[in-house]
Amino acid sequence: MILRTINYHDPLSRFGPVDNKLFMVMIILYIILYYIIIYMNENIDNQSLKALVDYVSEQHLDETSKNKIRSFCSVQDPLTTTVYRGHAKLDPVIRPSIWYSASKNIAVAAKEFAGGDCCVFTIHLINTPCIDVNRYIGKLIGTKAEEEEIIFLGGGKFYKNEYLTEEGFTPLGIRNGKQNFETWYSIDTSSTATANATATATSSKKQIQQYIYQDESKENQPNQTPQPNQTNKDINRLASLIDKDEYDLIDTPDDIFIQSVDLTEAEKKQIFDIIQMKKQLAEMIGGKKRRRKNTKRHRKNTKRHRKNTKRRRKNSKRHI
Repeated sequence: MILRTINYHDPLSRFGPVDNKLFMVMIILYIILYYIIIYMNENIDNQSLKALVDYVSEQHLDETSKNKIRSFCSVQDPLTTTVYRGHAKLDPVIRPSIWYSASKNIAVAAKEFAGGDCCVFTIHLINTPCIDVNRYIGKLIGTKAEEEEIIFLGGGKFYKNEYLTEEGFTPLGIRNGKQNFETWYSIDTSSTATANATATATSSKKQIQQYIYQDESKENQPNQTPQPNQTNKDINRLASLIDKDEYDLIDTPDDIFIQSVDLTEAEKKQIFDIIQMKKQLAEMIGGKKRRRKNTKRHRKNTKRHRKNTKRRRKNSKRHI
């Protein structure tokens, strides 16, 4: 029998064999790293740190954690920047929430979060408190750091234009197989916020166009790229002047006509694309309703068929 001599000068010898020692060393190093990160991020408390790690790594989120993240987000410095959000299902709106999740990278939003039927939102944040997830827990979430997640505070409104005059989401059409929308988000609607909205939209334009047109042919790009002197606000305002009842009569850009407005060929093409996108959305929504109706009809017919079958069996036994 070989007796193991305990070296009392070795603080880890009490944990037994070498494998156990290595395990304890790893635990100690992890704890040290945990507290180093807390020390480096003096503005984040332990509960907020744990809530963020659990949410990002494990997608675990209860009401306590959700409110803790909101409280931590509310004390962050407000930012004016552009982020991107993907929706997996056909739901071209962003519902009210106490905070929202998005990405700095439009490709991540499109490939990782947008589904086959829906959508990528380009969101221009204006003076909005945000949590840069990688700044606080990037070293604790492994490959999740590649998502470049941004959490921004809820309680504001989404607008169709940089002037913050109309709530909603501006359609950009179907690009790379995804429906794209643009919106401006603000908790503050002062004149300063409006100026910042215009600035952030301009600064993000290059990245949006690189994503939108990356899979389209070169000959189609000149017609689909907005003209330098024409803003999205103007085009969408013009498109809204066309009555929805006239959509079925518009087969080509040449069918676009707005009384007292002279339209260029490029403007007609952009308005035509918006109308086609709206028609596709209406067809998808209508298709789902039809499928539900057909399913109900099928169930009703099945019940009737079963009832008739039982009646025939009963009559057969009676004749026997």
